[in-house]
Amino acid sequence: MPIGFWCSWRFCPVCEGRPWAIRSAASEPSAASCAGFRSGKYFSVNTADNMIEPVTVDAAKLTVTYQSDGAVDTLTADSSQACRFVNPDSQYGYDMVVGKAGVALLRDVRGSTTSARLLVPAQKVPADQKVGEWVGLTYATTSTSAGKLVPSRVNLTLAAGNKATAGTRCYAGSNPCYVFTDADLPVFTEDANGLSTTQSSSGQGYSISFVGTDGRVSMFTTRPGGFSVYSKAYTMTLPTVGSTSSYWDSTLVNTGAMSTFESYSNRIDSVNTTANSYTRTRIEDGRVDTWTINNPVVGLRHRDAATGVNETIGLRIPALGLSVSIAANVAQNFFSLSMDRP
Repeated sequence: MPIGFWCSWRFCPVCEGRPWAIRSAASEPSAASCAGFRSGKYFSVNTADNMIEPVTVDAAKLTVTYQSDGAVDTLTADSSQACRFVNPDSQYGYDMVVGKAGVALLRDVRGSTTSARLLVPAQKVPADQKVGEWVGLTYATTSTSAGKLVPSRVNLTLAAGNKATAGTRCYAGSNPCYVFTDADLPVFTEDANGLSTTQSSSGQGYSISFVGTDGRVSMFTTRPGGFSVYSKAYTMTLPTVGSTSSYWDSTLVNTGAMSTFESYSNRIDSVNTTANSYTRTRIEDGRVDTWTINNPVVGLRHRDAATGVNETIGLRIPALGLSVSIAANVAQNFFSLSMDRP
């Protein structure tokens, strides 16, 4: 089977490896209820099964077609929320929310089992745009976790030739962080469509990259027993007092099970330029939390524990409207995903 094309979580006896053209989604037709959800080529990133596969979206017809086996999902738009869709299929159903860049977050339902998946518009990102420092959050099994997922944060240096040259992994309660050996550092082998296989001591995985309208590059990776969300490191800036944001929120637990989407809104109440922190209120229930930006490293943010609030490390990818976060307390275990609402 050619590199980068394999059978989906659906059954398929034969998978074809023909390259397909990648178009800019910005000029393609959009869904009637969601300007960001446009027709074109996407990658389906399956966090539970170490799998990334090509799909084609027809936003006008609200269909998703899987290249591996030709299966077609037919979506139904949520009449009460823009950019929210449901696939009611009894075997492969899911709830899907779409951000402004067209990246979609899905809650897959397989009987009593749930898991997270993403649809990311397909791009072939030039290799030189990936060179530099990256920060990421990972949810994956370890040699001592008995098959349960464990959150961690990663720093990774990518050099020319799609080769990682340095990296560290940090677990809650672990100090100092683990320094990657040469065997731990992934080597990326990219195909003509922007889909890479990755080889490291963790085994063979897969990755794709995406450039937002702000020029920042993000990366989504899978590996045996887990997945990661990365961004090239950038200096975060404080939000504006009084500004508000609305989003869908969901949380994964250590089995990979994913909670239903909840709709929330936040208001920025104050900023502290000396501490590089801001305080906000969740409008629906009055919950207050405080985040410090560029902490513990540039490109990440840290939330202090408080009443009704877990200590958390977060990664924000503004152009995608996507935020991910992990437990920062060794006594807790979760991985949260949020998508901005229109």
